[in-house]
Amino acid sequence: NAGEGVVPRLLFNGVVKSARLARDLEAIAAAIGVKPFNRYLSRKIIFQYSILQGWDALKPSDKTEVQEIALELLV
Repeated sequence: NAGEGVVPRLLFNGVVKSARLARDLEAIAAAIGVKPFNRYLSRKIIFQYSILQGWDALKPSDKTEVQEIALELLV
């Protein structure tokens, strides 16, 4: 239950960049009536491993992807 004045946003997770659905994220969000975040979390095996192995299991580029999403969530 969102508070008054809170606008729901959609974070796509597990996006396969080369898939057709990845090109249609805006249209998918529009179809359900929710504004998407500008960033999304890519589908990468390392993100699954990092749950067990921790932050240090991620490459710098993967850490950047997560950090950019986190910053957008906070704004």
